[in-house]
Amino acid sequence: MLHRLTLIIGALIAVCALGGTLTTVVAQDNTEATVEVRLWQSLEDAERLYISARPESGSWATLGTTRLPLDDGRSQDRRYLYGDIRLDVPLADRPPVTVEVRVWQHSRDFERVYISARPESGSWATLGTIRLPLVDGVTASFRYGDIRLGVLLPPPIPDVTVEFYGDFTPEQRARYEAEIRRWFEAVATFYANRYRLVSEDLTIRLTTPDAPEDMGFAYGNGTLYLRQNRMEPVVREQEGGTTTIGLPEFEFLGPLAHEYVHALQEVLGGLGGPL
Repeated sequence: MLHRLTLIIGALIAVCALGGTLTTVVAQDNTEATVEVRLWQSLEDAERLYISARPESGSWATLGTTRLPLDDGRSQDRRYLYGDIRLDVPLADRPPVTVEVRVWQHSRDFERVYISARPESGSWATLGTIRLPLVDGVTASFRYGDIRLGVLLPPPIPDVTVEFYGDFTPEQRARYEAEIRRWFEAVATFYANRYRLVSEDLTIRLTTPDAPEDMGFAYGNGTLYLRQNRMEPVVREQEGGTTTIGLPEFEFLGPLAHEYVHALQEVLGGLGGPL
């Protein structure tokens, strides 16, 4: 019997093949995909667990099976041990997405097994945990239980255009744009994975403090405004001498996540200011 669980997570689950290599499957479409997971338990040693997966109605042999040691931690009440697997899943028209699967086993009653899943940077609590009775079949050495996961894919993160106003050298523009895009991708991916929420496409504008276009740190009408730090060191007189304080070069990226939340609020129709 297959137990149905719908998880709002960032990709189609796959498993590691024996030998440590990663086996993946391609999503059936760009909105939802289905994968079947099988958890094996040794009849001689109930603490020995293995995991298999296949595309819906596919072959178990295609994806292989891997040992799942439960040595990643314990539940807060100390009654359950768990083991995690991180899976990088390729999609047809997007970058690969990482999905994490966690298997729980009671520390004394080894037949009590549960399964959880989340997208990378997501929350285990949001998706919940389901009991997985290992009653779907028995071989000479193992018994197993099956679960069928309907996986909802996250929305793609928005495209961004990076603009510069003020006195920036070509070398600064290249380095700053690379860092801006890296930070933005991390922030937007977090909200897409955890909440399935993205903004419209954005312009990110970086200005120097003395440029006429300087808006400080703000968001409005599809544009996220950042301000380059004043790079001159600050010299402070104090007892025993002076202290020179210089700002980190990329400190201006700190408010980016805050301002992006304003863009998300615009999509939602407004929910007050982010803290």
